[in-house]
Amino acid sequence: MVDTKQQEIGRKLGELKKLNQYVTLSHVPALPRHFVKNEFLFNEIKTKLLAKSSDEQRAPIVLQGISGMGKSVMAAALGHDTDIQHAFSDGIFWLRLCADADLLERQVALVSALDGTIDFVDIEAGAERLRKLCATRFCLVILDDVLDAGVLSAFNFVGQHCQVLITTHDKELLEFAQYFMTALGYEIKPFTEQQAVEFFSHCVDVTDVNLVRACDYSPLILKLMGNVASQWDSSELIERLQDDDYEYLEAEAERLDEHLLAAYRRQCGQHGWVSGPNDGYFFEYLCMHLHSAGRDNELKLLLLDFDWIRNKLEATSVLALLNDYEWLEDTDLERVKNVLSRGALVLLKNKQELATQLLENLWGDKSLQDNKNIQALLNQAKELVPDWQPAFPTFNE
Repeated sequence: MVDTKQQEIGRKLGELKKLNQYVTLSHVPALPRHFVKNEFLFNEIKTKLLAKSSDEQRAPIVLQGISGMGKSVMAAALGHDTDIQHAFSDGIFWLRLCADADLLERQVALVSALDGTIDFVDIEAGAERLRKLCATRFCLVILDDVLDAGVLSAFNFVGQHCQVLITTHDKELLEFAQYFMTALGYEIKPFTEQQAVEFFSHCVDVTDVNLVRACDYSPLILKLMGNVASQWDSSELIERLQDDDYEYLEAEAERLDEHLLAAYRRQCGQHGWVSGPNDGYFFEYLCMHLHSAGRDNELKLLLLDFDWIRNKLEATSVLALLNDYEWLEDTDLERVKNVLSRGALVLLKNKQELATQLLENLWGDKSLQDNKNIQALLNQAKELVPDWQPAFPTFNE
Protein backbone atom coordinates (compact mmCIF):
# COMPACT_ATOMS: atom_id res chain seq x y z
CA MET A 1 0.00 0.00 0.00
CA VAL A 2 2.78 2.41 0.96
CA ASP A 3 4.77 1.48 -2.16
CA THR A 4 1.70 2.12 -4.33
CA LYS A 5 1.21 5.57 -2.82
CA GLN A 6 4.89 6.41 -3.28
CA GLN A 7 4.70 5.38 -6.93
CA GLU A 8 1.61 7.51 -7.44
CA ILE A 9 3.33 10.51 -5.84
CA GLY A 10 6.36 9.90 -8.06
CA ARG A 11 4.19 9.85 -11.17
CA LYS A 12 2.45 13.09 -10.20
CA LEU A 13 5.77 14.79 -9.53
CA GLY A 14 6.98 13.66 -12.94
CA GLU A 15 3.93 15.16 -14.61
CA LEU A 16 4.51 18.45 -12.80
CA LYS A 17 8.14 18.53 -13.93
CA LYS A 18 6.99 18.28 -17.53
CA LEU A 19 5.60 21.78 -17.16
CA ASN A 20 9.10 23.04 -16.37
CA GLN A 21 11.23 24.04 -19.38
CA TYR A 22 14.48 22.89 -17.79
CA VAL A 23 15.59 19.28 -18.00
CA THR A 24 18.86 17.70 -16.92
CA LEU A 25 21.12 16.71 -19.82
CA SER A 26 23.88 14.58 -18.31
CA HIS A 27 26.87 14.23 -20.67
CA VAL A 28 24.71 14.32 -23.81
CA PRO A 29 27.15 15.40 -26.56
CA ALA A 30 26.60 18.64 -28.44
CA LEU A 31 25.50 18.17 -32.03
CA PRO A 32 28.17 18.63 -34.71
CA ARG A 33 28.07 21.80 -36.74
CA HIS A 34 27.19 19.86 -39.90
CA PHE A 35 24.33 17.46 -39.31
CA VAL A 36 21.91 16.08 -41.87
CA LYS A 37 19.05 14.31 -40.14
CA ASN A 38 17.48 11.11 -41.45
CA GLU A 39 14.01 12.55 -40.92
CA PHE A 40 12.09 9.31 -41.41
CA LEU A 41 14.17 7.27 -38.97
CA PHE A 42 14.47 10.15 -36.50
CA ASN A 43 10.72 10.71 -36.42
CA GLU A 44 9.98 6.98 -36.16
CA ILE A 45 12.23 6.57 -33.12
CA LYS A 46 10.97 9.84 -31.63
CA THR A 47 7.38 8.61 -31.97
CA LYS A 48 8.27 5.41 -30.11
CA LEU A 49 9.99 7.38 -27.36
CA LEU A 50 7.01 9.68 -26.91
CA ALA A 51 4.40 6.91 -27.00
CA LYS A 52 2.86 6.09 -23.65
CA SER A 53 3.48 2.54 -22.55
CA SER A 54 0.55 0.36 -21.55
CA ASP A 55 2.94 -2.20 -20.05
CA GLU A 56 4.80 -2.00 -16.77
CA GLN A 57 8.07 -1.79 -18.70
CA ARG A 58 9.00 0.13 -21.83
CA ALA A 59 10.87 -1.97 -24.37
CA PRO A 60 14.49 -0.85 -24.91
CA ILE A 61 15.23 0.72 -28.29
CA VAL A 62 18.38 -0.39 -30.12
CA LEU A 63 19.88 1.70 -32.93
CA GLN A 64 22.30 -0.43 -34.96
CA GLY A 65 24.56 0.41 -37.87
CA ILE A 66 28.14 0.00 -39.03
CA SER A 67 30.78 2.42 -37.77
CA GLY A 68 30.59 5.91 -39.19
CA MET A 69 26.88 5.87 -40.00
CA GLY A 70 25.95 8.49 -37.39
CA LYS A 71 24.27 6.37 -34.69
CA SER A 72 25.65 8.44 -31.82
CA VAL A 73 24.77 11.70 -33.56
CA MET A 74 21.21 10.47 -34.10
CA ALA A 75 20.94 9.52 -30.42
CA ALA A 76 22.33 12.90 -29.36
CA ALA A 77 19.85 14.68 -31.64
CA LEU A 78 17.01 12.82 -29.95
CA GLY A 79 18.39 13.88 -26.57
CA HIS A 80 18.41 17.53 -27.65
CA ASP A 81 14.88 17.41 -29.08
CA THR A 82 12.51 19.65 -27.11
CA ASP A 83 9.59 17.22 -27.19
CA ILE A 84 11.80 14.39 -25.93
CA GLN A 85 13.12 16.60 -23.13
CA HIS A 86 9.60 17.48 -22.04
CA ALA A 87 8.58 13.82 -22.06
CA PHE A 88 11.57 12.74 -19.96
CA SER A 89 11.44 15.52 -17.43
CA ASP A 90 13.60 13.76 -14.82
CA GLY A 91 16.58 13.91 -17.11
CA ILE A 92 18.38 12.50 -20.13
CA PHE A 93 21.55 10.61 -19.24
CA TRP A 94 24.34 9.57 -21.60
CA LEU A 95 26.75 6.72 -20.83
CA ARG A 96 29.42 5.52 -23.24
CA LEU A 97 29.84 1.76 -22.93
CA CYS A 98 32.79 0.87 -25.16
CA ALA A 99 34.55 -2.51 -25.14
CA ASP A 100 36.68 -1.86 -22.05
CA ALA A 101 34.08 0.05 -20.03
CA ASP A 102 33.87 -0.63 -16.29
CA LEU A 103 30.18 -1.53 -15.88
CA LEU A 104 30.15 -1.08 -12.10
CA GLU A 105 31.75 2.34 -12.45
CA ARG A 106 29.16 3.33 -15.05
CA GLN A 107 26.36 2.15 -12.76
CA VAL A 108 27.77 4.26 -9.94
CA ALA A 109 27.97 7.28 -12.27
CA LEU A 110 24.34 6.89 -13.30
CA VAL A 111 23.07 6.38 -9.75
CA SER A 112 25.00 9.49 -8.70
CA ALA A 113 23.50 11.48 -11.57
CA LEU A 114 20.06 10.33 -10.44
CA ASP A 115 20.86 11.59 -6.93
CA GLY A 116 20.71 8.08 -5.52
CA THR A 117 22.66 6.55 -2.65
CA ILE A 118 25.60 4.34 -3.58
CA ASP A 119 24.87 1.27 -1.47
CA PHE A 120 26.00 -1.55 -3.76
CA VAL A 121 29.35 -3.18 -4.53
CA ASP A 122 28.57 -5.46 -7.47
CA ILE A 123 26.88 -5.21 -10.87
CA GLU A 124 23.82 -7.29 -9.97
CA ALA A 125 23.07 -5.13 -6.93
CA GLY A 126 23.72 -2.03 -9.03
CA ALA A 127 21.13 -3.14 -11.58
CA GLU A 128 18.59 -3.67 -8.80
CA ARG A 129 19.37 -0.22 -7.35
CA LEU A 130 18.78 1.35 -10.76
CA ARG A 131 15.49 -0.52 -11.18
CA LYS A 132 14.20 0.95 -7.91
CA LEU A 133 15.47 4.44 -8.72
CA CYS A 134 13.88 4.47 -12.17
CA ALA A 135 10.60 2.78 -11.24
CA THR A 136 8.64 6.04 -11.26
CA ARG A 137 11.01 8.44 -13.00
CA PHE A 138 10.47 10.00 -16.40
CA CYS A 139 14.03 9.61 -17.67
CA LEU A 140 15.84 8.57 -20.84
CA VAL A 141 19.13 6.69 -20.52
CA ILE A 142 21.26 6.50 -23.68
CA LEU A 143 23.85 3.71 -23.71
CA ASP A 144 26.25 4.59 -26.50
CA ASP A 145 28.59 2.25 -28.38
CA VAL A 146 27.52 -0.96 -26.64
CA LEU A 147 29.58 -3.98 -27.72
CA ASP A 148 29.00 -6.49 -24.92
CA ALA A 149 25.70 -8.24 -24.18
CA GLY A 150 26.63 -8.07 -20.48
CA VAL A 151 25.80 -4.37 -20.61
CA LEU A 152 22.16 -5.23 -21.27
CA SER A 153 21.75 -7.08 -17.98
CA ALA A 154 23.72 -4.46 -16.04
CA PHE A 155 21.37 -1.72 -17.28
CA ASN A 156 18.12 -3.66 -17.57
CA PHE A 157 16.09 -1.29 -15.42
CA VAL A 158 13.39 0.10 -17.69
CA GLY A 159 10.06 1.00 -16.11
CA GLN A 160 6.76 2.36 -17.31
CA HIS A 161 8.18 5.86 -17.69
CA CYS A 162 11.94 5.21 -17.94
CA GLN A 163 13.35 4.45 -21.40
CA VAL A 164 16.68 2.98 -22.49
CA LEU A 165 18.11 3.81 -25.93
CA ILE A 166 21.13 1.76 -27.09
CA THR A 167 23.52 2.37 -29.99
CA THR A 168 25.72 -0.42 -31.34
CA HIS A 169 27.44 -1.56 -34.53
CA ASP A 170 27.04 -5.22 -33.52
CA LYS A 171 24.12 -6.83 -35.34
CA GLU A 172 24.29 -9.91 -33.10
CA LEU A 173 23.79 -7.71 -30.04
CA LEU A 174 20.69 -6.23 -31.66
CA GLU A 175 19.33 -9.74 -32.30
CA PHE A 176 20.17 -10.74 -28.72
CA ALA A 177 18.32 -7.73 -27.31
CA GLN A 178 15.30 -8.37 -29.50
CA TYR A 179 15.12 -12.02 -28.45
CA PHE A 180 15.76 -11.75 -24.71
CA MET A 181 14.43 -8.26 -23.96
CA THR A 182 11.80 -7.78 -26.70
CA ALA A 183 13.75 -4.69 -27.71
CA LEU A 184 12.70 -2.54 -30.65
CA GLY A 185 15.46 -2.53 -33.27
CA TYR A 186 16.28 0.09 -35.89
CA GLU A 187 19.07 0.02 -38.45
CA ILE A 188 20.74 3.22 -39.54
CA LYS A 189 21.85 2.91 -43.15
CA PRO A 190 24.23 4.90 -45.37
CA PHE A 191 23.05 8.19 -46.83
CA THR A 192 21.10 8.26 -50.03
CA GLU A 193 22.93 10.14 -52.76
CA GLN A 194 20.81 13.24 -52.17
CA GLN A 195 21.46 13.17 -48.40
CA ALA A 196 25.18 12.63 -48.96
CA VAL A 197 25.44 15.56 -51.36
CA GLU A 198 23.51 17.78 -48.94
CA PHE A 199 25.70 16.74 -46.02
CA PHE A 200 28.93 17.22 -47.98
CA SER A 201 27.87 20.64 -49.24
CA HIS A 202 27.31 21.69 -45.61
CA CYS A 203 30.84 20.55 -44.72
CA VAL A 204 32.57 22.26 -47.62
CA ASP A 205 31.47 24.32 -50.61
CA VAL A 206 31.73 21.38 -53.00
CA THR A 207 28.82 19.51 -54.60
CA ASP A 208 30.70 17.05 -56.82
CA VAL A 209 28.49 13.95 -57.01
CA ASN A 210 31.37 11.78 -58.18
CA LEU A 211 33.38 12.69 -55.09
CA VAL A 212 30.42 11.84 -52.87
CA ARG A 213 30.04 8.49 -54.62
CA ALA A 214 33.74 7.76 -54.13
CA CYS A 215 33.15 8.17 -50.37
CA ASP A 216 30.46 5.48 -50.53
CA TYR A 217 27.94 7.88 -48.94
CA SER A 218 29.48 7.26 -45.50
CA PRO A 219 28.92 10.24 -43.14
CA LEU A 220 32.28 9.69 -41.43
CA ILE A 221 34.27 9.46 -44.67
CA LEU A 222 32.41 12.45 -46.10
CA LYS A 223 33.20 14.44 -42.96
CA LEU A 224 36.88 13.51 -43.13
CA MET A 225 36.98 14.29 -46.84
CA GLY A 226 35.28 17.62 -46.23
CA ASN A 227 38.22 18.68 -44.08
CA VAL A 228 40.70 18.20 -46.92
CA ALA A 229 38.52 18.91 -49.97
CA SER A 230 39.19 22.64 -49.83
CA GLN A 231 42.92 21.96 -50.27
CA TRP A 232 42.60 19.68 -53.33
CA ASP A 233 41.04 19.78 -56.76
CA SER A 234 37.98 17.50 -56.70
CA SER A 235 39.09 15.53 -59.78
CA GLU A 236 42.45 14.79 -58.14
CA LEU A 237 40.72 13.67 -54.94
CA ILE A 238 38.48 11.31 -56.91
CA GLU A 239 41.48 9.88 -58.73
CA ARG A 240 43.25 9.23 -55.45
CA LEU A 241 40.18 7.66 -53.86
CA GLN A 242 39.68 5.35 -56.83
CA ASP A 243 43.35 4.37 -57.09
CA ASP A 244 43.61 0.72 -56.01
CA ASP A 245 47.19 1.32 -54.90
CA TYR A 246 46.32 4.30 -52.75
CA GLU A 247 47.04 3.44 -49.12
CA TYR A 248 43.96 5.26 -47.84
CA LEU A 249 41.56 2.71 -49.28
CA GLU A 250 43.32 -0.27 -47.69
CA ALA A 251 43.89 1.33 -44.32
CA GLU A 252 42.36 -0.23 -41.24
CA ALA A 253 40.50 1.99 -38.79
CA GLU A 254 43.67 2.60 -36.77
CA ARG A 255 45.58 3.71 -39.87
CA LEU A 256 42.74 5.98 -40.91
CA ASP A 257 43.06 7.65 -37.53
CA GLU A 258 46.81 8.04 -38.07
CA HIS A 259 46.27 9.52 -41.54
CA LEU A 260 43.81 12.04 -40.15
CA LEU A 261 46.06 12.93 -37.21
CA ALA A 262 49.04 13.41 -39.51
CA ALA A 263 47.02 15.66 -41.81
CA TYR A 264 45.85 17.80 -38.91
CA ARG A 265 49.29 17.88 -37.31
CA ARG A 266 50.60 19.61 -40.43
CA GLN A 267 48.00 22.33 -39.90
CA CYS A 268 49.08 22.97 -36.31
CA GLY A 269 51.76 25.49 -35.45
CA GLN A 270 54.74 25.15 -33.16
CA HIS A 271 52.45 24.87 -30.12
CA GLY A 272 51.08 21.53 -31.28
CA TRP A 273 47.48 20.40 -31.01
CA VAL A 274 46.37 23.46 -29.03
CA SER A 275 46.87 25.58 -32.16
CA GLY A 276 44.76 23.39 -34.44
CA PRO A 277 42.05 24.77 -36.76
CA ASN A 278 38.57 25.51 -35.50
CA ASP A 279 36.93 23.91 -38.54
CA GLY A 280 33.97 22.23 -36.87
CA TYR A 281 35.73 18.87 -36.61
CA PHE A 282 39.21 19.19 -35.13
CA PHE A 283 38.31 20.24 -31.59
CA GLU A 284 35.21 18.06 -31.58
CA TYR A 285 36.93 14.77 -32.45
CA LEU A 286 40.71 15.00 -31.98
CA CYS A 287 40.61 13.17 -28.63
CA MET A 288 38.53 10.37 -30.12
CA HIS A 289 41.07 9.85 -32.90
CA LEU A 290 44.03 9.92 -30.49
CA HIS A 291 42.36 7.22 -28.40
CA SER A 292 41.42 5.14 -31.44
CA ALA A 293 45.01 5.35 -32.66
CA GLY A 294 46.27 4.03 -29.32
CA ARG A 295 47.98 7.29 -28.40
CA ASP A 296 46.60 7.39 -24.87
CA ASN A 297 49.70 8.93 -23.26
CA GLU A 298 49.48 11.82 -25.68
CA LEU A 299 45.75 12.09 -25.01
CA LYS A 300 46.30 12.26 -21.25
CA LEU A 301 48.85 15.07 -21.58
CA LEU A 302 46.43 16.95 -23.82
CA LEU A 303 43.58 16.66 -21.33
CA LEU A 304 45.86 18.07 -18.62
CA ASP A 305 46.98 21.00 -20.77
CA PHE A 306 45.14 24.16 -19.74
CA ASP A 307 45.57 25.77 -23.16
CA TRP A 308 43.93 22.79 -24.84
CA ILE A 309 41.09 22.68 -22.30
CA ARG A 310 40.43 26.38 -22.82
CA ASN A 311 40.54 26.18 -26.62
CA LYS A 312 38.33 23.09 -26.68
CA LEU A 313 35.81 24.79 -24.39
CA GLU A 314 35.76 27.93 -26.54
CA ALA A 315 35.29 25.91 -29.74
CA THR A 316 32.63 23.54 -28.38
CA SER A 317 30.96 23.33 -24.97
CA VAL A 318 31.63 22.09 -21.46
CA LEU A 319 29.55 18.99 -22.25
CA ALA A 320 31.74 18.13 -25.24
CA LEU A 321 34.80 18.79 -23.09
CA LEU A 322 33.57 16.44 -20.36
CA ASN A 323 32.98 13.67 -22.89
CA ASP A 324 36.70 13.65 -23.75
CA TYR A 325 37.54 12.65 -20.19
CA GLU A 326 35.51 9.46 -20.64
CA TRP A 327 38.12 8.00 -23.01
CA LEU A 328 40.65 7.21 -20.28
CA GLU A 329 40.53 5.97 -16.70
CA ASP A 330 43.13 7.99 -14.82
CA THR A 331 43.21 9.56 -11.36
CA ASP A 332 44.51 12.95 -12.51
CA LEU A 333 41.96 13.15 -15.32
CA GLU A 334 39.20 12.15 -12.92
CA ARG A 335 40.08 15.08 -10.64
CA VAL A 336 39.93 17.57 -13.50
CA LYS A 337 36.73 16.03 -14.85
CA ASN A 338 35.04 16.29 -11.45
CA VAL A 339 35.90 19.99 -11.24
CA LEU A 340 34.56 20.62 -14.74
CA SER A 341 31.42 18.63 -13.95
CA ARG A 342 30.73 20.55 -10.73
CA GLY A 343 31.27 23.83 -12.53
CA ALA A 344 29.34 22.87 -15.66
CA LEU A 345 26.43 25.24 -15.04
CA VAL A 346 28.84 28.14 -14.47
CA LEU A 347 30.84 27.31 -17.59
CA LEU A 348 27.71 26.96 -19.70
CA LYS A 349 26.91 30.58 -18.85
CA ASN A 350 30.46 31.97 -18.91
CA LYS A 351 33.39 30.07 -20.43
CA GLN A 352 35.79 32.70 -19.11
CA GLU A 353 35.35 31.21 -15.63
CA LEU A 354 37.40 28.12 -16.54
CA ALA A 355 40.66 29.18 -14.89
CA THR A 356 38.88 30.36 -11.74
CA GLN A 357 36.93 27.10 -11.45
CA LEU A 358 40.11 25.01 -11.66
CA LEU A 359 42.04 27.19 -9.22
CA GLU A 360 39.29 27.41 -6.62
CA ASN A 361 38.78 23.65 -6.57
CA LEU A 362 42.34 22.34 -6.91
CA TRP A 363 44.80 25.00 -5.74
CA GLY A 364 44.55 24.34 -2.02
CA ASP A 365 44.39 20.54 -2.15
CA LYS A 366 47.39 19.29 -0.15
CA SER A 367 47.15 15.83 -1.71
CA LEU A 368 48.11 17.43 -5.04
CA GLN A 369 51.19 19.22 -3.73
CA ASP A 370 53.60 16.80 -5.43
CA ASN A 371 51.44 16.10 -8.46
CA LYS A 372 53.44 17.60 -11.32
CA ASN A 373 50.65 17.21 -13.87
CA ILE A 374 48.03 19.05 -11.82
CA GLN A 375 50.49 21.70 -10.64
CA ALA A 376 51.51 22.45 -14.23
CA LEU A 377 47.83 22.79 -15.15
CA LEU A 378 47.19 25.17 -12.25
CA ASN A 379 50.22 27.29 -13.07
CA GLN A 380 48.92 27.67 -16.62
CA ALA A 381 45.52 28.70 -15.28
CA LYS A 382 47.14 31.17 -12.86
CA GLU A 383 48.88 32.90 -15.77
CA LEU A 384 45.48 33.69 -17.26
CA VAL A 385 44.14 35.22 -14.02
CA PRO A 386 47.27 36.57 -12.28
CA ASP A 387 45.21 38.58 -9.78
CA TRP A 388 43.37 35.54 -8.47
CA GLN A 389 44.05 34.73 -4.83
CA PRO A 390 42.81 31.78 -2.73
CA ALA A 391 40.33 32.53 0.01
CA PHE A 392 42.74 31.06 2.56
CA PRO A 393 46.55 30.61 2.61
CA THR A 394 47.62 27.30 1.05
CA PHE A 395 50.78 25.29 0.52
CA ASN A 396 51.19 27.04 -2.88
CA GLU A 397 51.67 30.41 -1.19
